[in-house]
Amino acid sequence: MEINGISEDMLHAKLLRDYRVSGTKITSEYWQGRNRSQFALLSQSFGLKEINITVVFDGRTAEKVALHKSEFDAALWGKFEIYLPNGFTYTAILDDAGELEYMGDERGKAQYTLVGIQHKPMVTVTSIPFTCSSTVPFTDCIITATATATSGSIGDVDFAGVTIGDIITIDGIDKRLLVNGVDAATKFTWIDFPSLPRGVNSPAVSGVSGVTHQYYPTFL
Repeated sequence: MEINGISEDMLHAKLLRDYRVSGTKITSEYWQGRNRSQFALLSQSFGLKEINITVVFDGRTAEKVALHKSEFDAALWGKFEIYLPNGFTYTAILDDAGELEYMGDERGKAQYTLVGIQHKPMVTVTSIPFTCSSTVPFTDCIITATATATSGSIGDVDFAGVTIGDIITIDGIDKRLLVNGVDAATKFTWIDFPSLPRGVNSPAVSGVSGVTHQYYPTFL
């Protein structure tokens, strides 16, 4: 187990192997005519997975055990990345920090409940077309390109008022529009931040070169 790239040993914690990752919660809305044999799917969305882990804390005294749990709880504050032995990383938030149960004076354990999105490490793609390996319907992505004209477009995002050679970044993960690393939302026209549909992607581009897509393969 790692939290934001920090190993469990560095956090004075040990993950027990009885952790559980739930299935993805799916919400569907549909319409079926009275006594009809078919229905129309109106919308469908997925939510976060629930992750249940049990963590053991060691210490020379009961006070040390409690301090180590508190330090571990602090590492789970806000949105964080947790890597589990099943080979996946989860962008997660803490739902329940659990109660510390002492196992003598030098050891204790607590059960945690997290909720999060299951993904693999970031992928960088420099060719078009390419295949998005996610199984979710749409995957947020970061697009970077070099301007070869003062205006142009990348997929559904138009830009204008840039200088040839500027580095354009359309960040659909952190929701930012940048030119040379500086916020420049007024130079862009867009309806929504970019995402990659599952399967083959071939976005149309103009006025740019060296287009790069970055995304986390994300799985239901």
